[in-house]
Amino acid sequence: MKKVIILLFFGALFSCQLGQKRKKQGNNHLILGVSLLKKCDNQRALTHLRQAVKLNKKDPLAHHTLAVAYFALEEYALSEKSLKNALKWNDQLTESRVTLAKVYLNQKKIGKALKVLSVAKKDLTYPGYFKISNLLGEAYFKRKDWLLARKWFTEASRQPKGMNQCFTYTYLGQVEFELKNYKSSVDFLNKAAAFCQKQKKHCKKQKYPEQYFLARSYVKLNKKSRSKYHLKIFLQRTDKTDPLFAKAKALLQTL
Repeated sequence: MKKVIILLFFGALFSCQLGQKRKKQGNNHLILGVSLLKKCDNQRALTHLRQAVKLNKKDPLAHHTLAVAYFALEEYALSEKSLKNALKWNDQLTESRVTLAKVYLNQKKIGKALKVLSVAKKDLTYPGYFKISNLLGEAYFKRKDWLLARKWFTEASRQPKGMNQCFTYTYLGQVEFELKNYKSSVDFLNKAAAFCQKQKKHCKKQKYPEQYFLARSYVKLNKKSRSKYHLKIFLQRTDKTDPLFAKAKALLQTL
């Protein structure tokens, strides 16, 4: 009996040490993965983050970070799965809900995005509330509910300056265009242009859609020279594969 107790004790001790070793290795892979994500080396980051999840299956942060890597690689279904795993182990992770809403919006699952955001916005301690406002605005914009889109983008515009104001004002300009408030559209898009000029894109190439939308609004105000000016800027800065490139070129030819 004494031998059995001793064997059980050392077995439990070994198991505990093995668990701690696995946790440490998992944390090392997580740190490496985060470092590689910051360097935009998403594919290599993915390798380490998968290993981090394998070693620490109950670590919500590992699942969340793996989801971020999948999102960066536009693997939205896998990103969604990883975010759900993160929330399974910690349902208080508002950042995971916000990222899940982004995933749903990219998959055109507007209803699911709104449902997730309705839960996220209840977390009054979440420091990135402006993100939720922007995503709600984007969701309603994609539903063509211009008034609700305006409401949430206006809310987002009240957040601290520099906090993705380029995104916010670009969408506000588009909302006002859809509501046929062309002067307001121009005002918002000029603000967007100022913020977008200062903002540097991390990993992805900087795009300038606000220049195209400005040109479109100036056409409605019968200011063709201003429209031509912004179209030329857009075409100079934009890759030909951009969906708006052909539209901008066609619009320029009509002026």
